Amino acid sequence: MEMKPLQISTRKSLLFSFLLLFLALLLHRRYNYDTTAVVKQVVKSLVRLEHSYRPLPQRSRGPQVIVGFGACVDLRVRAIPLLQSLGFKPPRISVEQLRNYNHSGELVTEDDIAFSFGSGFVSGAAIERPVLNKTLFQHMVQTAAGLVPPELRTRFVSTLVSGVNILRLGADEDVNKTPLAWWSLGGSAPMMAVRLAAEGAEVSLAARLSDRERSHLPHCIKTLIAPPQFGLPDIPEEDIHLILEFDSGDQWGDFVAPRANR
Repeated sequence: MEMKPLQISTRKSLLFSFLLLFLALLLHRRYNYDTTAVVKQVVKSLVRLEHSYRPLPQRSRGPQVIVGFGACVDLRVRAIPLLQSLGFKPPRISVEQLRNYNHSGELVTEDDIAFSFGSGFVSGAAIERPVLNKTLFQHMVQTAAGLVPPELRTRFVSTLVSGVNILRLGADEDVNKTPLAWWSLGGSAPMMAVRLAAEGAEVSLAARLSDRERSHLPHCIKTLIAPPQFGLPDIPEEDIHLILEFDSGDQWGDFVAPRANR
């Protein structure tokens, strides 16, 4: 049996190619969308739903709950502007070496912090480390606090319940309008207390709170303080957590973050 090649004219071949190209463009336009915009819209909708929530009226008093003990103040700051203000330089090693950085060491010097942060930066990962050099840490906190806009220096910016950064969820979605730094109330105990109070519980929060932290809590939450015989100061020093945030595509020297860390 003799096999002959299929004869297709050049005109038909071009017509078929254009048809495939048209279908590909049509499908691409229909199903290709900006996932970042979709995620932001979903988060915004969830935050609106969270804020519109009201507990149902209860016939009797809600359950009595005591929550403790961890409370802190979060100072959230854009990482690269802070490092530039501090004069911290990126390590002069390769990306691969930085990714393999050993995090078991203590953070005492500026280089320690630069290496530890750089490792998370090039990996797009969040890292939580204590700084043992109190003087250096206080200098970092003071520098970061100086980046907080004047209108935000005396108040906290936080949804508390949802933990979502509402500064990034404005209608215009303009990241350039996001402040470089801002304060928020942190710690698991205050978050749980606010959530339980929203559900109708009678909540007592046992935690060491400064006047600023206490003023940010809903009035329905009762705060418990240590008795005088404990010998603790009346107004405790705030436990400040410095949170360095970066976005996907942020650049520090020659290093580029592949994803955000928050």
